[in-house]
Amino acid sequence: MAEPTLTDVMNVLAAMQGEFAVMRAEMTAIRAELDDVRGGLDDVRGGLDGVRGGLDDVRGGLDDVKGGQAGLLEQHSGFREQQAALREDLNRLRIELMARMDRLQDDLTLLREDNLVAFGRTERIERRMQTISELEREITGIHRQIFNLQQEVRQLRGGH
Repeated sequence: MAEPTLTDVMNVLAAMQGEFAVMRAEMTAIRAELDDVRGGLDDVRGGLDGVRGGLDDVRGGLDDVKGGQAGLLEQHSGFREQQAALREDLNRLRIELMARMDRLQDDLTLLREDNLVAFGRTERIERRMQTISELEREITGIHRQIFNLQQEVRQLRGGH
């Protein structure tokens, strides 16, 4: 399998940055939803305070309202169940988000390690290329010397 090129690595990094941007946007949306849920919980709490006030009035003198009071208590229990379900959902969402962030962090760490290896290989190749260029210059110089010596030998032979 061919080694990934620097362009490949940079493309993968750019794609991951896009995923991080999407995740940030998702987290912002989730925070907004949580704020809405908190506002709803405040409304529920306010409603529960109103229900309690009504129950105090009912206890004050109306015996036939006990059936209504039982209904209100059921509704209150339903709110608590909904609140517990929301907490469970929120906790599950937090766990899933953390797991996803951990996976993305692991992927990013692997990419960074791959980049370091690729950069190290590139540096070694550049050093070898430099050594080859130096050898090429030396060989060219030796070749010129041999050529000049051959011409001198020809002149000396032709002159004798």
